[in-house]
Amino acid sequence: MVTRQPAERANPRGPLDDPLFRIISQGYNTWRVQTTFARHVDGATVSHRLAEIKTALARQFNIPEALVEYDCMLKRVPTPDGMLVDIQFDRKPIPAGAPRFRMLPLRAGDGSLFSDMLLEADIYPFDEYDQFITLQVIQSRVAAEGVDLSIVDWRAINQAISAMSHSYEPVFGMVIGQGQLPDIGIHSRIRYGGLEGDLQGSESRWTGCLPVSEGDVLFDVIPASSGRTPGRNLYGRELEPRGGIDTVIDAGEGTNVSKTGARVVAARDGLVVYERFGRDKRQLDSRDVIPARLVVRVEPTIVFDTDKRFELDLFDSAVISANVLAGSVIRSRSSLFIEGQVAEYSTIECHGVLRINGRVQKSRINSEAHICLLGGADNSIIQSGLTAHLEGLIADCRVYAHDVHANDIRGGEIEVLSRTAIQRVHDSEHGIANVRVNVLKSLAMQQQSSKVAVEELRDALAQIIQIFGTEIALQVEDATVQRMLLQWLRKQKSLIGISYSPAEVQDFRTLLSAIPTIRQQLEEVGTELRQITDKLHETLRDSEQNPELREQPESE
Repeated sequence: MVTRQPAERANPRGPLDDPLFRIISQGYNTWRVQTTFARHVDGATVSHRLAEIKTALARQFNIPEALVEYDCMLKRVPTPDGMLVDIQFDRKPIPAGAPRFRMLPLRAGDGSLFSDMLLEADIYPFDEYDQFITLQVIQSRVAAEGVDLSIVDWRAINQAISAMSHSYEPVFGMVIGQGQLPDIGIHSRIRYGGLEGDLQGSESRWTGCLPVSEGDVLFDVIPASSGRTPGRNLYGRELEPRGGIDTVIDAGEGTNVSKTGARVVAARDGLVVYERFGRDKRQLDSRDVIPARLVVRVEPTIVFDTDKRFELDLFDSAVISANVLAGSVIRSRSSLFIEGQVAEYSTIECHGVLRINGRVQKSRINSEAHICLLGGADNSIIQSGLTAHLEGLIADCRVYAHDVHANDIRGGEIEVLSRTAIQRVHDSEHGIANVRVNVLKSLAMQQQSSKVAVEELRDALAQIIQIFGTEIALQVEDATVQRMLLQWLRKQKSLIGISYSPAEVQDFRTLLSAIPTIRQQLEEVGTELRQITDKLHETLRDSEQNPELREQPESE
């Protein structure tokens, strides 16, 4: 930071003549002042005297009072009448330099990041030519940046300049202008159906794995809609309204889709299973993810309806409408629904979604996908690759999942990689309830998923560039898609003699308009990947010194 000192001015009246104090020495930006105090003096009197000296110095040397500050007391000498005191006052340096501007992004409500939306400024009392800053100087500097002057808050800048004329303090990180975000469309909404009156498990219905009968409504789709009002960035460029995420429905075996495509119903009795995919590999299937693709099928099931000690190795979906007696072992390569209780010392392992309506006692429950326990559990180990949705009382259990939704936790431990949503957490008579995030494992998974997302985005971009060529791909922006498409179509017709149908032209437009979005996503994911990698390395270093940092308590 460049600093400037006010020019030294001569003192035509000679030494300061004041009955309360006198200047005994003077430097370039310091004054040594001598004054006397009574033997017994209070703090208010001292403060008042210092303020008087400060005002007198500023007036005598014709500098702003805000630049004079008390530094320290140098010496005290007792006298018959009180105390003779030497005090030093300093003149503060005045920060100076050219105004600096930064164009920052803004994130919309749907998570989209728009660049060049916030104008942030650092403004000094004096510019780089040692002239006091003016509104006209800032206007010319902003205009030189190419910013649309109509979006700048000139009133706020004027107020800042006025304040600096008294305080001589610079302003850092002041937002002086903001673009307008475009309207964000409404995402597809999915209203999951199910058996009438089946309130139990309704909150976890999005995970699937429910017995259904032919004709049952599986879900209704409310399509996405686009925003209406365009936005504009700091440079005045118009930003098209964004469309909501439109969920692609992939209705598989055992389902029927209505003529409008808005309703999916079961075409047979069986177990309904959903697979929900986000926009990229970083988005694991959870309740608050808007799926870009939803796969649904109704799988034929094997039904077991007798209470017994099971020893099963299943390849297909199954429904156990009975109780699972003690010591049972059930392994399933697909999804599994258990209507009854699971007695102690049982082991249940599942590759698909696992749903248990009854209570689980002293057992080991494991699924690579979602787990829904609706009747609670005692003294059990529960492991889920995705979400563990736990209703009822979970007492003295160990739960390991990507994220956890629970109503009532008593004792035990919950370890998550992402987040928890727990209504009540209490200690039990057997121990303290412990909810924590496995930081290292979470960061490692985020790093890996971000790497995969970057590779997928690069592959998608490379495929589009193969069609349109590097020249078109480098130039296309949201606002130039139509122009660049027409340019490419004319080139195709003149060089190769190919003409495309309206439907094909629309497909090409969709592909071309994806380039700016992919570029933006690559930038975002790349930035996140660098931040995650840095944080992972930092956490690894810290964990070597403090092992307890590998697992952090979850803050509600």
